[in-house]
Amino acid sequence: MGMSFLPIFSMVLTFRALMGVLTNSTMYLLAMEVCEIKNRSLVGTLLGLPWALGTMAYGGLGYFIRDWRWINLSISTPFLLIFVFI
Repeated sequence: MGMSFLPIFSMVLTFRALMGVLTNSTMYLLAMEVCEIKNRSLVGTLLGLPWALGTMAYGGLGYFIRDWRWINLSISTPFLLIFVFI
C-alpha cells in the first residue's frame, strides 16, 4: 500500500519489479521442491494462474479507475484482510 503514495511513477515500477523478483520466484521454487516430479508441470501452471488472472483484471479495473495511485491502492488494500489472517 505504501507504493500508492510514492511521488514518481518510475519508483513505483522499480518497487513492483523488486516485489515480483523476491516473492513469486521463491514460492515457485519451494513448491517445485516438495511436489512429485510427475505433477510439477500441473503445479507450476496452477501457481502461475492467479497471477495471470490478476494481471488480466488490471485492464478491467483500469477502465473504471483512471488514476494509477487509486488503482494501486485498490489492488493492495485486500492484502490487509489476508494479513490479519496470517
